[in-house]
Amino acid sequence: MVLISPSRISRTLLFIFQLNPLQKAVEWKLNERGFEVTVEPSDENHDQYLVDAVTTMVPTLSAINALSDEFENLADELGGDYDGWGAEAVD
Repeated sequence: MVLISPSRISRTLLFIFQLNPLQKAVEWKLNERGFEVTVEPSDENHDQYLVDAVTTMVPTLSAINALSDEFENLADELGGDYDGWGAEAVD
């Protein structure tokens, strides 16, 4: 499989917070970078929120690695955990 077509890439961060200014900071930082952001309570723990950030890009190794580093740093900065990424299959 050659990765040359843009795909919708989803990245998930896990934060423990109430709906407060921290949530707005997370959303603002991700929106500023051009991501579509949704925030939902975790199914496992209602004190935790899943932040899903979606963008469209060609998922090259260097691009994925760079975004993974960025998301790990953002999670560390704001007290969350980076939970990885996924992509839609493209024919």
